[in-house]
Amino acid sequence: MLVYTSLLFISNALHAFYKKRFIYGLLFIFLSFTSVLFYSLPNIYTNLFDKLAILFVVSYGAFLLYFKNTFQQFVISITFLCTILFFFFGFLTQSFCYGPHGEQYHAALHLISSLGHHLILI
Repeated sequence: MLVYTSLLFISNALHAFYKKRFIYGLLFIFLSFTSVLFYSLPNIYTNLFDKLAILFVVSYGAFLLYFKNTFQQFVISITFLCTILFFFFGFLTQSFCYGPHGEQYHAALHLISSLGHHLILI
């Protein structure tokens, strides 16, 4: 399932290209590639490669978020906090992405983060 939800990031790439945010679009293509690779062939190297792509996308998204108005920043920050909850808090408590229904939560994390990055582009 996570291979398929990773493909959601292609919609972010297309949206970024449409908005002439070419670096952001290329970063999302990179993220889609690394995520599909990791979920198809999970190992330490593909995991690190995927985490690097996530870091690039989140960093560039944070840079673009800085230029949004306060209400937009608030709404987008909620999507970011949800991903933190699902992933990092889940790791600490062995729940959410790391619990019994982890794959569904991780798929939801892909959807929420994709939505958050689409909002950055609006």
